[in-house]
Amino acid sequence: MFAAIGPPLRRVIDLATEGVQALSEIDLTEFFNSPAVRSVVKAIRNLGIAIGWLFKHVVEPMLPGILRVFEGLAKGIGGVVQIISGILTGDLGRAWEGVKDIFEGSIDYVLGILDALTPEQRLRIPMRSGSRSLNLANAVAVVAFEAWRQLHFSGGGYERAS
Repeated sequence: MFAAIGPPLRRVIDLATEGVQALSEIDLTEFFNSPAVRSVVKAIRNLGIAIGWLFKHVVEPMLPGILRVFEGLAKGIGGVVQIISGILTGDLGRAWEGVKDIFEGSIDYVLGILDALTPEQRLRIPMRSGSRSLNLANAVAVVAFEAWRQLHFSGGGYERAS
């Protein structure tokens, strides 16, 4: 087998060697000192700085939350597999563990999304101290109405009397 591969591989190595030798004979000093190349190099450098800043200030703080999201997804998928295998084998205890894993994975998924948000990206609904918490439907309604109001949508049932 190697005897058949040897000659074509040898030819590729010879061509690559010739190419490297040809490049080594070219004086690239003038090329790299040209204004166009210097501009491209500067742009690439600035892009690298911007990507580094973006990673450090945006991606890195979100990584623990993102990892938690994937862990939640994996646990939920594992739960589905446990349910199916538990039902097929008649092991209802295993199926029940799968149901619990789906719910735990879902909770980890949602909490991971919340962990990934920076404090500046989170919305807070002001409430009076000592009052009970809002349920999810009411919280969504409050946020949706406030977004509607700030974006000046009309027809939402809230019109100021003239």
